[in-house]
Amino acid sequence: MKTFIFLLSLMVVAETACAATMKQVAGAYDVSFKALNTNMIANVKEDGHLDLEVFSLMYLSCSGEAGRLEKNIFIINPSCNGAQINLKIDLSQVKNFNKFKAPVYTSMLGRTVEMEFTRR
Repeated sequence: MKTFIFLLSLMVVAETACAATMKQVAGAYDVSFKALNTNMIANVKEDGHLDLEVFSLMYLSCSGEAGRLEKNIFIINPSCNGAQINLKIDLSQVKNFNKFKAPVYTSMLGRTVEMEFTRR
């Protein structure tokens, strides 16, 4: 029984030790999505606020409040040129927040795509 409790404790500590924090995520990023030749500038604040500029076939300006981390997924619903979208960025494999690739679900595309993030 003691062994079981010890192993359970280790699993909880390991899971929380790997969890991203808003302090780690906060910052300005250049974001690229090569498949559609799209570049973005994202500014994330510790309170979950997101400002995003998208340079693609058309220019989009996005802003969202109350972004949050749930099990290493950054979830936010910004408004882009008046249209509400859903974004979910999977940070579970990120070790270095200065430069990383992550799967991103966007309701604009209706699917998950890999994007590259580089801290400015």
